[in-house]
Amino acid sequence: FLAGVPALLRLYASSNQISDISPLAKCSELAAACLHGNRIASLDGAVATLALLPSLQEIELDGNPCEEEGGYRHRVLTALPRLLRLDAEPARQLGEVE
Repeated sequence: FLAGVPALLRLYASSNQISDISPLAKCSELAAACLHGNRIASLDGAVATLALLPSLQEIELDGNPCEEEGGYRHRVLTALPRLLRLDAEPARQLGEVE
């Protein structure tokens, strides 16, 4: 269904048992996605898809199994340096004290 909405700007899809976000790659204008509380297990798979979205500034992945992977925040911010917010918190530059 996302093929029909390439100009989608914001997606709110929390708690929907989503496990695969690869269809989001078709949403080239997506600036914010709230995917909290789903079943996204692979952090590598998620950031690979999200890295294809040049307009993405905000992402919420907390509450997914991938959040439990080691170095979660560091890995997401490294792969997605344009992010302004991660999990409803300001994305800090790597190296800053949190």
